[in-house]
Amino acid sequence: MTDTFSHSSPLTVSAGEAWDALQDPRTWGAIAGVDEITKVSLDKDGNLRGYSFKVTAGLNVVRGSARIVEAESPTLMKLNIRSSELNGWIKAQLAEDSAGSLGLTMTLSMRPKGLLSIMFYPVILQTAGAEFPNQVQQFADRLNTA
Repeated sequence: MTDTFSHSSPLTVSAGEAWDALQDPRTWGAIAGVDEITKVSLDKDGNLRGYSFKVTAGLNVVRGSARIVEAESPTLMKLNIRSSELNGWIKAQLAEDSAGSLGLTMTLSMRPKGLLSIMFYPVILQTAGAEFPNQVQQFADRLNTA
């Protein structure tokens, strides 16, 4: 049981400026309601390799990690997400349209992990689907102001 969401938003910055903002884990935290980011890992050039995170969902605290599994400067970054409740990935794709305007397409794929998360997965899925377009817009706004 894997579910995937995708949403696009225009950008007002160059691909290089957006790429630089993608190297900040706080940028990624905006897409999943992350409360705290720790253990940030960068490569020797300062590019993001991964981080640990904490998300509070109601009374539950979920801890997990995000690791870069694909990066093509300046147009694509994909992170694998692992937590106690869900696994999946999130991808940011930058591309110009036929008029030369830069756009962002975010794709999120997730699946439940464990019995408890399977029971609550329909609620998580509904919330994620409803909030994803707004989160992508906030992500794009962060790129635009970086």
